[in-house]
Amino acid sequence: MTTVISIGHSLLTLEIGNFLEFFLFCFVLITFSIENRMVIECFCEMQIDCLLYNILYLKEVDNHHHH
Repeated sequence: MTTVISIGHSLLTLEIGNFLEFFLFCFVLITFSIENRMVIECFCEMQIDCLLYNILYLKEVDNHHHH
């Protein structure tokens, strides 16, 4: 998936292969960017919530499909 993050005036586009990579990336961003900490935390939490929701949703769909 491609993630676009805006930090201050710069845009950062990333190709992220999986959930763990994204999580680690967010952790690094939050750790090293104190100035934009709240924005990044909020962004990352939103993305993680979305990912978790999508994973749960896919599992639900998959379960219903097998019945």
